[in-house]
Amino acid sequence: MKMNIRLDLPQNTRRHLYKEMAISFAINLVINGVIAWFAFSAKARVAMWGEHSFAGDLAITAFILCWIVGAIFVATHRTKVNKEKLAAVELDLPGWLPRSPILMGLLLATIALLIYYPVTLVALLMFGFAEMDLLVFSVFKGLWAGLLACLVIPPAMIFGLATANKAEPVSA
Repeated sequence: MKMNIRLDLPQNTRRHLYKEMAISFAINLVINGVIAWFAFSAKARVAMWGEHSFAGDLAITAFILCWIVGAIFVATHRTKVNKEKLAAVELDLPGWLPRSPILMGLLLATIALLIYYPVTLVALLMFGFAEMDLLVFSVFKGLWAGLLACLVIPPAMIFGLATANKAEPVSA
């Protein structure tokens, strides 16, 4: 039994997706790298565990970044379909998925916290990075957050494009 889950997006939508991912990667690289630098600037080395460690910082970043990016991309891409700037995507979505951008962002944040975050910690431990120099951690966190944003954008954007005409009204 072979499953084919290929979504053929129109070329302009695909180009838009790649552009949004590149922009978000760059923004998160810089912002999260700078935040890490200033948050841990009192230390020359940053440990994974303990007081003022990076494990908690990565967990908080994963959750907040995915929640915000997910909610924004669902909402803005619904608007783009409604204003006919992008075409809607026809998908048969499960009924249990939340239609609210905020709740969809929370779902994406929870998934990141349950999958991306622990995989990151295990990989860091496997490669001997239980402690890092401040500069190394700052660069790592920027790259890590940029990659995370790139992983969240496609499902959030496609969900927004797929639910634009079928979404339940979201109260402000």
